[in-house]
Amino acid sequence: MVAEQLQKQNPYEALETVLMGSTDNELTSNENRELADEYHVVGRCGTGGCAVVEEGYRLSDNKHVAIKILSLPAGLEHDEAERTRLRFYREARLMAAMKSPYIVECVDYGLFQGRPCMILEFMDGIQLDEYLKQHGAMPFEQAIDITCQVLMGLSVAHKMGVIHRDIKPANIMVLNNAQKTGIRVYDFGIATVLDDAPGDLMRTQVGSIRGTPSYMAPELFSGEVRACPATDIYAVGLMLYECLIGSVAVMGTSLIQISYKQMHEPLDIPIFIPECLANVIHKCCAKKVDERYQTTDEVIEALKEVQPEAIKQRISCEARYLKSIQEKGSKSKEKESKLQIPKHVIIAAAAVFTLCVVLIICLIAIDFGKKDEPVQQPSVDELFGQPEPAPEQPSVVEEVPNPEENAKIPDEASNEGTTDNGNAEGQTDTNQPDAASKAEPEQTTDSSTGSTRTDKKRKHSSGKSKPATGRIKKDTTAIPNFK
Repeated sequence: MVAEQLQKQNPYEALETVLMGSTDNELTSNENRELADEYHVVGRCGTGGCAVVEEGYRLSDNKHVAIKILSLPAGLEHDEAERTRLRFYREARLMAAMKSPYIVECVDYGLFQGRPCMILEFMDGIQLDEYLKQHGAMPFEQAIDITCQVLMGLSVAHKMGVIHRDIKPANIMVLNNAQKTGIRVYDFGIATVLDDAPGDLMRTQVGSIRGTPSYMAPELFSGEVRACPATDIYAVGLMLYECLIGSVAVMGTSLIQISYKQMHEPLDIPIFIPECLANVIHKCCAKKVDERYQTTDEVIEALKEVQPEAIKQRISCEARYLKSIQEKGSKSKEKESKLQIPKHVIIAAAAVFTLCVVLIICLIAIDFGKKDEPVQQPSVDELFGQPEPAPEQPSVVEEVPNPEENAKIPDEASNEGTTDNGNAEGQTDTNQPDAASKAEPEQTTDSSTGSTRTDKKRKHSSGKSKPATGRIKKDTTAIPNFK
């Protein structure tokens, strides 16, 4: 097998074989070898950004394996697809070359039904980030133990000149082992090869930002310094912080905010972490490369040295932390009491509010009661108003003299003239009506307007004049004769 041949070589020779290829026909042709007939697939056990993972068994010895198959997204350009394929095989060769109980073993690599694949040991466990979500912060002993195992796995890679560059809880597998917590480091997809390896086998681009921002060292953002073992140590310090606290050390809403914190803001460690252990974390996460631990062995030695003291101080540190929380709580209560509203004001406001609510309910009830009464429809005159009466036109009644009455008037006058006492012959009869008053119509004066109107005979509806029914009175007033 290819992996077995790489593991038998000297680390630097294996690394050169991985990156530059080999004249061995078996190694150079391995990428095009079809492996589907050698393995039996049980089912899918996971998916990634550009790969799917199938669970299976090797038919030759029934070895339990995980088959990682490259799955490129649709519409990817040919050049980018080719770079992704080469990077995938490079990761497989790197993992096959590294032999460590703390790094996932790569059994084989090649093609699976025509697609690039790598055959990994099957890991029965859970990712560290999921473990922390389920169980929360770890005890000091467990957190230090897991961190040391990660450092021992990285030590093998660093000695081969390989920098992981993406150490984070999601790339650490915690195995289901009841006796002791075991881990595996995996996902060397963006690993970097040191430029001090034989043959100048540097394969990274200076200034490129690739990785997880919350776990990236400051030099990976600036690009001023090449990735080195201290780059992975920085990420290990942040991972240890997360195991002890239960939350991510550096967070932000954008890449700019996270990068600023990583480059400029010091790490804030709670006081319930013992000072001796906090000092180790601070040194791992120093902003400058030369201020950190330079090798993984130095970190392992420092952690083992402070572990007993940290366990002794744990109880006192936790008590001090709880006391600080209580003091903060009491201070916040004092601030709240200063801003507290007097009780009588609250009672008065509640009474006014209740009264307003009752008043509104009463008004609504009255309004509904009025709606239940029958509504009288207004008449047309009420809607549009009563018309004003037209002004009364003066009626003029024209009296036509009655010929029969007029014929009788002279006879009566003559008879009366003969019986008048002391009237001489030739004296004018005073009872004889004046000619001017014979046909003179009767005039009446309107007291309200002061105008005089003449009453004439009203006409019938047929248009004919109504005959006068009254008799014309004679004026018997004596008119003196001034002859």
